[in-house]
Amino acid sequence: MYKRSQTGSEESDAFGMPEQTPDMPAAAPPQPVAPPPAAAPPQPVAPPPAEAPPQPVAPPPAEAPPQPPAAVPPQSVLTVTVPAGAQPGQQIQIKAPDGRIIAVNIPAGMQPGSQFQVKV
Repeated sequence: MYKRSQTGSEESDAFGMPEQTPDMPAAAPPQPVAPPPAAAPPQPVAPPPAEAPPQPVAPPPAEAPPQPPAAVPPQSVLTVTVPAGAQPGQQIQIKAPDGRIIAVNIPAGMQPGSQFQVKV
């Protein structure tokens, strides 16, 4: 190894490090560097709350069948007498036996006093 002399009380080695002499205190040995504390293990993370399952959509209510008129009386055949002054094609009103007022047209070829039948 190469040594060079210096004018001071210290001598250094080839790398510029001072050599120890008996009158110099011994350098403390290098302290081991403690590794950084280990990271805490990952904590389990709860999954995000699941979305509520989609509620089944109720199909639109089926259209109700048309309701027949309330208390439809059974059909009957009425005989109508053409009133005086009425003409064929004219509309007249008659009263059914159950109290309903019904509009009917006088058929072609009918004259006052003649009769025709109407289903009600």
